[in-house]
Amino acid sequence: MKDVSSFRARALCTLAALAAGLVLAPAARSQTIGVAATVRNDVAQVRGANALPISLGEDVVRNEVVRTGSESSTKLVFTDDTNWRSARFRPSR
Repeated sequence: MKDVSSFRARALCTLAALAAGLVLAPAARSQTIGVAATVRNDVAQVRGANALPISLGEDVVRNEVVRTGSESSTKLVFTDDTNWRSARFRPSR
């Protein structure tokens, strides 16, 4: 009987830990760290194989890749008031 009770206790603890991980994981992935203050032309957030356009005022989240396309630029303002600009322009010939 003691072995069954011990097994149940371990199984319950394991399930509780898995459930907590499932609940907390999305929150960690979507932690807002800033906002897109300016967006010009092709600016996208890259998540895995997907690239979705970023709109003016849209949140920037932790571990998100921001890509600027040709003839494009963006300014991101982070929650600590740091400003970061990214641009890609073709050199003039």
